[in-house]
Amino acid sequence: AHATEKEALMSELKVLSYLGNHINIVNLLGACTIGGPTLVITEYCCFGDLLNFLRRRRESFYFTTLGEDSYYRNVALQPEP
Repeated sequence: AHATEKEALMSELKVLSYLGNHINIVNLLGACTIGGPTLVITEYCCFGDLLNFLRRRRESFYFTTLGEDSYYRNVALQPEP
């Protein structure tokens, strides 16, 4: 990996470790960053990766409409499990 890519990964690992566990984030379980290749361990995602999940569910997103009574919830303020 290029130096900039490794720096970006290290930055992402710092952010994930700072955030801790959150219901809407794939949680970081551990990482080996010293000596040899960088290894990252995350929680298991039973529905696979986000890209393929969205592709499999694309039809449900195309036909979803928001009514006037729809609202958005600030996920940053939701309690942790």
